Amino acid sequence: MNKESVVIFADKAFHGFYESLSIKGEIIGMYSFEQAGSHLQELDADLFLIDCGINHVQGLLLLKRTKRSHADVPVLFLAAGGSEELAVKAFRAGGKRLPPKACGYFRTKINN
Repeated sequence: MNKESVVIFADKAFHGFYESLSIKGEIIGMYSFEQAGSHLQELDADLFLIDCGINHVQGLLLLKRTKRSHADVPVLFLAAGGSEELAVKAFRAGGKRLPPKACGYFRTKINN
């Protein structure tokens, strides 16, 4: 299998959105969560994007599996309706940073 610049795991309902994004000269692979189970080991990418929507449990499991099988590849984890608890779980699963807006929110919560 050829190396893909970005591998996106998302609910099929969001594939149209991600397919409308194009990055000149980059190969973007699109997979459902169901396909992730059978394809994750064989995928080669510069970046993984996991958009779990509201299915946080499935997204966190995929984040853990992705970090185990591709430890050196960055993973962008997106979730709808997140919480502090979800952010902590994502860090424990291999996440490294929060977007600046989220970091400001957590700094405010910590300082207050």
